[in-house]
Amino acid sequence: MKKIAIITLVFTLAVTLLLSGCSLIQPKVESIQTSDGEIIVGEQISWPDSNMGGLSKPNANIVTVIKARSSGSCAVAFSDMSSDAASQYIATLKQQGYQSIIETADTSGMLFSGSKADGSTVVFAYSSDSNDGTITFTPNQANTSIQESTSAQT
Repeated sequence: MKKIAIITLVFTLAVTLLLSGCSLIQPKVESIQTSDGEIIVGEQISWPDSNMGGLSKPNANIVTVIKARSSGSCAVAFSDMSSDAASQYIATLKQQGYQSIIETADTSGMLFSGSKADGSTVVFAYSSDSNDGTITFTPNQANTSIQESTSAQT
């Protein structure tokens, strides 16, 4: 759990610095790899197709990618997305088979959390105030839970 908290903290700090422009020298792309995963931060980062379970690339600038090795989860932070593009992305998620668990929209943004029949989940969060947000994909965790339970019993 501490590893997830550390990755989340690094992700939040990286996104905050990138989106606020507080960096003196903005690198094009920086990557940090650990035994737990990888964090990629920069400008115009490629969409991580192989880690996003077939999700479509949004019409936005990808600024951060966080890949978790143990769970197979991947989180992407984006910027420069219009409200119309965000609405369309939610519609695309539904077309890709994600059933809504939580869906809300108001003047400050949109949130969609959905799951597929195969057990994979996606969370899309968008802020219309700053035109940025995140997409998190998590594959079916049934196999991971079984492995963790088995190793905890031994």
